[in-house]
Amino acid sequence: MGTAVFQRPLSRTFEDADNDGYSNLEEYRAGSDPTDAASTPIQCATTVPDDFTSIQAAANYVAITKFGGNVCVQPGTYVESKLKLKDGVYLVALSDDPAETIIDGNGKDDVITFHGVRVGGVIGFTLRNSKNKGNAAAINISGAKQMPLIARNIITDNKHGIRLQGNVMPLLINNTIVDNSGDGISAGGNDPAMILNNIVAFNKDDGIVGLGGNKGSKGSKGSNKGSKGNKGSKESKVGSKGNDKGSKGSKGKNTSGKATHDLFTLAYNDVYGNDGGNYVSLEAGQGGISLDPRFIDGYQLAGDSPCIGTGRALDGTAMDMGAYGGSTAQLINTAATAMLADTDQDGIDDAWEQLFFGNLTTANSTSDYDRDGYSDVQEYQNNLHRHVDPDGTAFDLTGANKQGGEGYEEVVEKKKVNFISAIINFLLSREKGTGAVQP
Repeated sequence: MGTAVFQRPLSRTFEDADNDGYSNLEEYRAGSDPTDAASTPIQCATTVPDDFTSIQAAANYVAITKFGGNVCVQPGTYVESKLKLKDGVYLVALSDDPAETIIDGNGKDDVITFHGVRVGGVIGFTLRNSKNKGNAAAINISGAKQMPLIARNIITDNKHGIRLQGNVMPLLINNTIVDNSGDGISAGGNDPAMILNNIVAFNKDDGIVGLGGNKGSKGSKGSNKGSKGNKGSKESKVGSKGNDKGSKGSKGKNTSGKATHDLFTLAYNDVYGNDGGNYVSLEAGQGGISLDPRFIDGYQLAGDSPCIGTGRALDGTAMDMGAYGGSTAQLINTAATAMLADTDQDGIDDAWEQLFFGNLTTANSTSDYDRDGYSDVQEYQNNLHRHVDPDGTAFDLTGANKQGGEGYEEVVEKKKVNFISAIINFLLSREKGTGAVQP
């Protein structure tokens, strides 16, 4: 489901037959030749600044001419704002240290935006200096049915860290989101996001906040009866259920109560010292802590940090939380395995089947669910290359489609949570005793 991204890990404990700096195991997982020094796990469609002086120009080139790929970025500081990443484009920092490759938004707007992007990502950067007003953020993800990977980044000195809008499904893994003037991570709408192994600390507003649900009307004095909850404070968590005392309500932002894991899957995050609250309108999740991460040398972890060894790698083994936890190669390989698994061997990835149907049996190698003349396998393949047929009426590689059947768009509204649940179950089930996420 998109171009896999591989990055040089922090340690080398395996043999390196061709002396190219990548172990034989890494090269095996990446599909490169462990005996050829010219064949490495990093497959760069283009490199900044070698081929392009701006990241945006490189990203546009890869999107238009190659239908996606890796924009590899050499260490340095790049002053660019509102970078718009298109489908299949991954920004990959070539340095192991995210502090060495900086994208500075120059205080003008969001630093990076994703809109209508099904696959893509940002891996291994420091993202700083967004516009410091309104809803500006280091990363702003909006639209529907998107699953960008945001991993191993330091996100600091912005208005908000990461802002999610609409029914997006990002994977936010091993980021350090600190010292922003607004929220660390904020989500509106019904975002079934995976938020794993992040450090979200010392932000001036909330740490991780769920903004979905009904907010109720503003009201000023509250209602003595509190029957409908319309007149309580706009900050009330009670919202539609009403407040028996009807006085001022509580300070939570989601008036419909705490978001459950059908909207967010949080696990093994450290959320600490955020002025507005740490986990706001949602639960901490499995392995979540709220302890001082104890940074040294920027945002690396001190030897006695509670974040050392208390995160979980995607294969279930212990790892550090935050941007310096584990290796990107290991992370992406396992994530790709989860997203590309096809256990029923029908040519359609399990995650895609769960997204549209909520099961692995409706679609198969010959089925045509929306009866538009194109098989589900064809439509899945088109989906990988941004030529999508989400509702039986859009275009694909072979021509205009006919309308028919219950469109995929209708189905996904019913089953969107199953997609992220399928991935989370795969990633977390390897740890002994971990239960499955319920859709």
